[in-house]
Amino acid sequence: MSDGKLYQHRALNDEGRPIPYARLRAYVHATTEPAIMFHAADLRSPTENPAGADAGGRFAVYLDPSKSYDLRVLSQDGDPRRANNHDYGARRRRARDRAHNL
Repeated sequence: MSDGKLYQHRALNDEGRPIPYARLRAYVHATTEPAIMFHAADLRSPTENPAGADAGGRFAVYLDPSKSYDLRVLSQDGDPRRANNHDYGARRRRARDRAHNL
């Protein structure tokens, strides 16, 4: 198994202020199936899903680089109206690489 890729993000509200203790929920791309996130680059120790941010709204989790994820950032109480959606992983990297090779 290869080393995981560190995903760091800071959850911000509409005014650009950090969302303390926001939550990061990961799904297998294009599904509602929860994905596995990890504590460390060796991808041996899963973390909770959703993962919690610190008081400054910062997340740091490791993701398997061979997989594609849909990531949702929610407020501490899980409010989806303040969610940010992210597409992360292998599918996104392949699209980026194709664009660079044009």
